[in-house]
Amino acid sequence: MEKIKVCGLLLCAIFLSSCALTPTTYEKPEVSLVSFQPLSRKGVEQMIVIQLSIKNNAEKELNVSKFSYSLKLEDLEAISGVFSNLKPIPAFGGTKIEFHTSMNVFSVFRILESVIKSKNGTIRYELNTKMHSAWWKLPSISVKFGYVNLGRTHSF
Repeated sequence: MEKIKVCGLLLCAIFLSSCALTPTTYEKPEVSLVSFQPLSRKGVEQMIVIQLSIKNNAEKELNVSKFSYSLKLEDLEAISGVFSNLKPIPAFGGTKIEFHTSMNVFSVFRILESVIKSKNGTIRYELNTKMHSAWWKLPSISVKFGYVNLGRTHSF
């Protein structure tokens, strides 16, 4: 019985050391907000076009099976959504995705009120993204912060 315990401990030690010594080549993709542009209003919904950039820093092609995003403006949850089955992103390459979405007009008013109170003409944003790869089950999570100057174009 003593030999079985020793062998079990030895096997666990070998397994754990082999995992620690295995090189990890997974590079986290980078997601950034490129632009957003308001379009026409439909009822109480403000239509918006958003463009995101995804950079693949890995040696392998990135197959995104599910992509979710949440965009906060002035700390208010403004826009969120989910995509599935995006086109593969080549190794060390990138792509831009553009999509139409809507935002409640009352949220727009609250954001504008916050901008007017701050008196600096900028809107603070927070972009949260979660990407699921076809081969890697854990999602890649990204959080980016920035500012949009209302006196300039809405491209970054």
